[in-house]
Amino acid sequence: MGIPCIDRLGAQIEKSWRSVDYAPLALPELSERLLGDANLPAQLSPDDLTTWALQTPIFPPQADPSATFGQPPITLFRGARFYIDALFWIDGTTSIHQHRFSGAFQVLAGSSIETRFAFETERTFDGQFVIGTLQVSSSGLLRQGEVRPIWSGPRLIHSIFHLERPSVSIVIRTVADPGVGPQFNYSRAGIGRNPFTIDETNDRKVQLVSMLRTTKHPSLETIVGDLIAEADIHTAYRVVRECAHLGIVDRLIDRVPEKGVAERFRLAVKDHRREVFLIGRRNVVSDSELRFFLGVLLNASRRRDVLAITQGKNPTLGSVRQVVSWIRQLSNVTVKLQAEGVPWQPNLLGLPNFDDEIERALVSVLNGESLGFDDRVAAAIAQLRALPALGCLFND
Repeated sequence: MGIPCIDRLGAQIEKSWRSVDYAPLALPELSERLLGDANLPAQLSPDDLTTWALQTPIFPPQADPSATFGQPPITLFRGARFYIDALFWIDGTTSIHQHRFSGAFQVLAGSSIETRFAFETERTFDGQFVIGTLQVSSSGLLRQGEVRPIWSGPRLIHSIFHLERPSVSIVIRTVADPGVGPQFNYSRAGIGRNPFTIDETNDRKVQLVSMLRTTKHPSLETIVGDLIAEADIHTAYRVVRECAHLGIVDRLIDRVPEKGVAERFRLAVKDHRREVFLIGRRNVVSDSELRFFLGVLLNASRRRDVLAITQGKNPTLGSVRQVVSWIRQLSNVTVKLQAEGVPWQPNLLGLPNFDDEIERALVSVLNGESLGFDDRVAAAIAQLRALPALGCLFND
């Protein structure tokens, strides 16, 4: 037996979509409207979903039995041309992606940062790999109950970062829309690839590189460097990403024959490392406001996006002064490590030691004021500017 409010929603979508001959372009707006009218957060909680799932003898046919998207996903309703999923999320993801399907989604529980992008293609390789320019269109906070349409293809390129644990989304979607093309994931460096494409030969090569990396093969740099020098740019990018956290990655990128492409790879690796670093740091912070702020830093590209997202959570928080206060609090958060048996507590983000003078100076800088600082304060501001974790704050 299904969930009554979900079954009613599924029946309404079926009736309404059928009345327009199942036109693919009609589903996003239709689903958005009906999902909003259903007011599911007032009728359904994460615990309700969990209880139903654990007590139900047989589920509807599951669209994603391997749980490749969701932690986990649960298909709640299955129609002939669409289905309704509940997606649980424990860990936020910064994946920038487009879709091969259309529909709509609603935040059932928790909140999320949504950033939308536009991509202008400059070069296409093998139909599964593109290079171009990725620009931020908007960034904001999605709160419980908010609904957004899903458009297939490049009309909707976005990332969704879930802030609470767990967050739950309800998704109405088609299986795949006709003629849409690959479902690209994008790097902020302007690289897009279809992660679902299967290339048996190159897939196996990347797996072998992973084996050599894991076993710390003494000739890793030579073997992998030679592979990159001879590989096509799609395969070379995959190999570089596989080695992104090795100290030799810059030298491996130097083996890419096309220097312009190599610089794109370098930017992509830098951004990937920044994401991994911030995710790791966020995982060791317990304070909810600081976790929120680290999530914002992870997803925002510009200072105005940081302020817009924080104002979306609480209008009193969206000020430069509040942001600087959070940075000062983070300067006092340490991670306990051991170095040769000696206790070592480094600063969480590599921030300088704050005092009132440095705090005032940073507020002035982020407000766009041109003030003179003494050498000590100027050095602290320069240190803050150089931190990849804070890069978005110095980007207008």
